[in-house]
Amino acid sequence: MLGALLILVESYWFFASKYRNISDTAGGLDGNEQAFLFIAAAVAATFSLLVVSSIRNWSMKVESKLTGLSRLRNSNYIYLLLSLLGKK
Repeated sequence: MLGALLILVESYWFFASKYRNISDTAGGLDGNEQAFLFIAAAVAATFSLLVVSSIRNWSMKVESKLTGLSRLRNSNYIYLLLSLLGKK
């Protein structure tokens, strides 16, 4: 509930506080720049999520005979990545 409330309040504050529709010729972001920033943010968020969850679940280092995403039930992402890279 708190997360949903923060998203709603922040969105209202950002869009209602002042006029933010600025064209790229007047100093705003153009489409290519927005796409690059979105992709960079998505990659950074995914990387951060994997690192934080692996550190939080560091004690989960069980070797499993399962394959694919099913291996993540008993282990963390960094441990599986290192074990896969070590076998090649």
